[in-house]
Amino acid sequence: MSWLRRHVWTILAICVALAAGVALGAGPLQRDEGDRNTAGRRGDQAIAAPLDDDPFREALTLTATEALVGAKLEGVVITLVVLPEVDDNLVEGVASVIEQAGGSLAATVRIDEAFTDPGSKAYVDSVATSSAKGVQDVSGIPVDDTYELISGLVARAYVTGDDGSAPVLDEVATRIDSELQGANLVEVEGDPLRSGALVVVLAHGADGTDDLSAATNLIETKLITALAKTADAVLLATTPAASSRAGLLAALADVEAVAGADNLASLNVIGSAAGRVASVYALLAVTSGQAGQYGIVDGEVVLPPGLSLPPQ
Repeated sequence: MSWLRRHVWTILAICVALAAGVALGAGPLQRDEGDRNTAGRRGDQAIAAPLDDDPFREALTLTATEALVGAKLEGVVITLVVLPEVDDNLVEGVASVIEQAGGSLAATVRIDEAFTDPGSKAYVDSVATSSAKGVQDVSGIPVDDTYELISGLVARAYVTGDDGSAPVLDEVATRIDSELQGANLVEVEGDPLRSGALVVVLAHGADGTDDLSAATNLIETKLITALAKTADAVLLATTPAASSRAGLLAALADVEAVAGADNLASLNVIGSAAGRVASVYALLAVTSGQAGQYGIVDGEVVLPPGLSLPPQ
């Protein structure tokens, strides 16, 4: 059994490396100022196609998944936040590996494109103002910035910092949820809807080389920051493009509020079965205070604790 486990872990490490393709690893807590290749949106389709080009490798990894993640998240309840452009198959794959690991979803919150579209700011501002009106329990949520306000409201509605509990939405959260869904800024799945203390954010991670994608990245960093301020732990799971010099992870590295945060980790290879296995371990790591950047970092495979390669 130890022989099998050793080789499965070796295969997993190889799969993570291959799945990353052109991944270059800046994580949310560290920004690399050196030269990095930039992976464009069109060249980075991993998040839209969860199966790798090599069907044997992917099948082998899928077979090993249950053995690697079984019961790792037993009793853990997670809020899954899905940013625009993430493919439904990827969402299903992440939800599946959470279930295989013994965890469950408090809610799946899909963020609409209008939420992160700079051109829709006036509409988002009106929704944020309306959603916050009459809500007494919004202390600590910035009100002078449209996207900090709307992001804080999302966190208040669907996330809790109550030591791993997952309460059913209270009156305040229910009101905010009604406003946000009614305005079509979010679509939420869950029965009943609950607030999770642990959050997994799925992001495409635009490379940020044009003004629109750079502005979108900035909006998304405000949402991730709000989630990290509320949740016990947040894992940001992205594609390789997010690790480019102007990508989402680089943008997040510039946010002082989360710089050095011990409850925020990143994984930049989520578009494969191997990456999804690694996401379970990365989430476990950040819940125990081992925040960091996992996947491909500076061209090297960085596995979360528990998936380290055994000695040869």
